[in-house]
Amino acid sequence: MREIGAFEAKTHLSGLLKSVQSGEHITITKRGKPVAQLVPVNQVSVSDRADLALRIKKLRGRIANECGLFTRSDILSARNEGRRPATAPIGEGTFRGE
Repeated sequence: MREIGAFEAKTHLSGLLKSVQSGEHITITKRGKPVAQLVPVNQVSVSDRADLALRIKKLRGRIANECGLFTRSDILSARNEGRRPATAPIGEGTFRGE
């Protein structure tokens, strides 16, 4: 996270906005003390994250009640379903005549 003074922020606002669009967080200071932050609009706020975490926890509970608990092997099996089996990288495996 970059810090920048209020006067410099005013002078270079368009460049700062480009940086923020690419994901950078910028703190604007006045007399060395933070007064504002420039962050991307699409960034999820802390309260949104907490709400999302609660919704995920409830969903996990519903899934466990309806389907039972999933093991690691169940999840990997579902992930691999329909995939081609992995092949050895070129140069590995058996040689002719072995």
